[in-house]
Amino acid sequence: MREFQFDHRNLGRLELRGEPEAEGWHIAHLGISQPHGTLTAQGHWIDAAGRNQTRLDAQLDAADTGALLLALGYPKALSRGKTVLRAALNWPGDPGDFASARLGGTFDLDSRGGQFLTLEPGVGRLLGLLSLQALPRRVTLDFRDIFSQGFAFDVITGHFDIDHGTMQTRNLAMSGPAAEVKLSGTVGLADETQDLDVRVLPAIGDGVSIASTVLGGPVVGAATFLVQRLLRNPLDKILTYEYHVSGSWDDPQVARIARAAPVTVPAEGDTSKGAVQ
Repeated sequence: MREFQFDHRNLGRLELRGEPEAEGWHIAHLGISQPHGTLTAQGHWIDAAGRNQTRLDAQLDAADTGALLLALGYPKALSRGKTVLRAALNWPGDPGDFASARLGGTFDLDSRGGQFLTLEPGVGRLLGLLSLQALPRRVTLDFRDIFSQGFAFDVITGHFDIDHGTMQTRNLAMSGPAAEVKLSGTVGLADETQDLDVRVLPAIGDGVSIASTVLGGPVVGAATFLVQRLLRNPLDKILTYEYHVSGSWDDPQVARIARAAPVTVPAEGDTSKGAVQ
């Protein structure tokens, strides 16, 4: 089929091969191709003994993720991006009964060399969530806001578990020239909500040492650089920002997570109120 349409979207060229088996159908090959990407899958449609379920192992390969999404009718939310997505999915009913509220399974994401574009709230949906544009502007060193202007990333990786349309991740990570971001928590595909903890580490690194050299002279700069290297970038740890994102995709609620107070340990034999931190 040259033009396969689903949910009022033209998904591209469809190839399907199947064969009957004892409890239903074996989906030997399912392929959907667009100029900017392809989806391949195989699996089973079980329809026996009161069970009716579809199971698919699928892989999406997109040479230009932004162009692929645009061709599928989604808002222009991403520029470039080479993506591989591997999934093992299941839902009750036949293959045409797919619904996010009943979806289960897992998927792994690997996307490289792209940039999120500026979006209005509620536009782009899940991509709008990943772009993190709801996070407040940072004031540290008066850097340009790296999210509201469109976060450029070198790599995004993560594993997701899905149960009845709720995705959970513990290790979604995004790395780019301006920052490293880690997310953990849940995302509701059906009700379009989120409950996520977000850690943002601005990519300062040696730039702090360079600034110290300019402002404090070469001796101060060299000392700062040496301390950072010996203590594994303590300034980067200090400048980590943590947030909790909840609410709907249309109206995300963002709260800054207060950093826990340092644990104070009195020096041995010291009866004064002072403490070593």
